[in-house]
Amino acid sequence: MPKVADIAETNPIIKKFEIIGLNGFKNLALNTPTCVRIVVAENGTGKTTLLNALYAVLTRRLSKLHQIKFSKIIIQFEGYEKFEFERAEIFPTELKPLNSSAFAEITEYGVTEEELYEFYSEIGPNFDPRKTRTHEVFRKVYANGPYDPSESTRLLRRAMPALERTQVYTGLTSYITKAMGDLEVLYLPTFRRIEVEFNKYEKSKARHHSLFETVQPEKEDNDETLMWFGMGDVEAQLDHIKSTIQSETFTAYSRLSVQSLEDLLSPDTKTPEPIPSDNKSLGDQLRLVLARLGQAEGQAGARILELIETEEINGHAFDSLRSYLFQMLEIYKSTQKDEQSIEGFVKVINKYWVASAFESSSQAEKAFIFDKMSLDIDIRTPYSSNPVKLAQLSSGEKQIVSIFAKLHLQKEKKFIVLIDEPELSLSMAWQRLFLLDILESPSCAQLIAITHSPFIFENELDDYAQPLYVTYERIDA
Repeated sequence: MPKVADIAETNPIIKKFEIIGLNGFKNLALNTPTCVRIVVAENGTGKTTLLNALYAVLTRRLSKLHQIKFSKIIIQFEGYEKFEFERAEIFPTELKPLNSSAFAEITEYGVTEEELYEFYSEIGPNFDPRKTRTHEVFRKVYANGPYDPSESTRLLRRAMPALERTQVYTGLTSYITKAMGDLEVLYLPTFRRIEVEFNKYEKSKARHHSLFETVQPEKEDNDETLMWFGMGDVEAQLDHIKSTIQSETFTAYSRLSVQSLEDLLSPDTKTPEPIPSDNKSLGDQLRLVLARLGQAEGQAGARILELIETEEINGHAFDSLRSYLFQMLEIYKSTQKDEQSIEGFVKVINKYWVASAFESSSQAEKAFIFDKMSLDIDIRTPYSSNPVKLAQLSSGEKQIVSIFAKLHLQKEKKFIVLIDEPELSLSMAWQRLFLLDILESPSCAQLIAITHSPFIFENELDDYAQPLYVTYERIDA
């Protein structure tokens, strides 16, 4: 994502989104001329409905629109013609379950009609066992009903409605699929709702561990929201990056050993560049590679560093060693992006603990520490010699950790980030940091936030805040 100074020159992905005839009389319009738009709106204007509808369209979960009363929706992506569709064109008839008693029974187990329609549209008529048993609707029916897994599946089958797919429905999903490409949506509803859903998700995982331990949820089939990235997911992602760095380092070292032997046998080997003793960065990088290979504390590692400090390394007798060391530096460069993703994550989280300390005129209570040599990542506090576990963080801290883990540790992904009322559960100090940090995270491709707090954009983003455009019209029945 570009820095704030580059926003004006960075094209948006979504240019326009409009809902016409909301509740029969209101029109809402969201225009995004740049890659960031902060929409200021009071309660009751329909801002959450607008964001929910946008999320439903972008993720092609059109069944989520079923509960919204509207006449038409318009969406346009940068570089594409706008796409308009009327409610009747994607819901030509009201959906009716095949078995109304089964449908009614399922709703008694805490499943809403919207959730059911979404479930059926995602699972499809074949009821793939893996998708079915990892879906939240199945989990609710199994948790709250008297049935075993097979009986729960049969109940859901009996209630399945006849889902129609119109030409417009198919055209819309094709349009969205093409325009979105590999982009994903990170939808952050109000922080209070996130906290509730996050806790429910963690409890659900614990409750059903034995049932689902061999069937892991497929992340791409679930909502791309914060609630699907708990503290266990963060730890797993950090461990994965650490393992990747270690594995790539040892693999590259093995290749280097073979290549060095070939270089020594070649009479045309070029004289490598000298290594200046005052190049601290180069020395630090060599120390890291040696440490990760378990060589930093040995005599060989100490001798290499001594040769660099005295510049003896630049003598002709050490040409082969210099060549070898430069190739070792390439090992470091090959893993640098993974290392930087951890550094970026650690840096941004620590900002919030520092901001809290500044606000209360005290020292920071916690800090992420990343040991680049051992690749260990711990949360440390000055009040204990033991590291703080992620599970011990407050709900607000967990939310911040979850969001930025997604945006920093999944470097191969790009997100359109949608945020509803980010100010809830955030202190004023955190509010001023939050959107800026999301915007400048490496995985954020576009940011759309809806708020009614001026503190959330009391920073460099003030120029990109505007009111929600609302018009009214009388529509007689």
